[in-house]
Amino acid sequence: MSRGGLEWQPSEFEVSATTRADGSILLRPTAKLPRCPDRLTDRLEYWSERAPDRVLVGQRDACGDAFLQDRRRFDLPDIGR
Repeated sequence: MSRGGLEWQPSEFEVSATTRADGSILLRPTAKLPRCPDRLTDRLEYWSERAPDRVLVGQRDACGDAFLQDRRRFDLPDIGR
C-alpha cells in the first residue's frame, strides 16, 4: 500500500483469546511487541527532525485539494514552538 510516498505493509501477528464470564474478550499477542516510546511526543520530535516539510495538522479547502491559509496549518517543526 502506498499513500503520499509512504510505503506500508501490514505485519501479521498471532494472539491468544480469552473470553470472560461477562462476555468480554481479551486478546494478547503471543510474541513480544516492539518497545513503544516513553512519550507520544518522542515520535513527534523524531519525525520533526527527519521530515520538517511534512504537515502535522492541516485543513483542506472544500474540494480537499489544497491546504488553507498557513494560519490553519501546523508543520512538524511547529510542535516545539
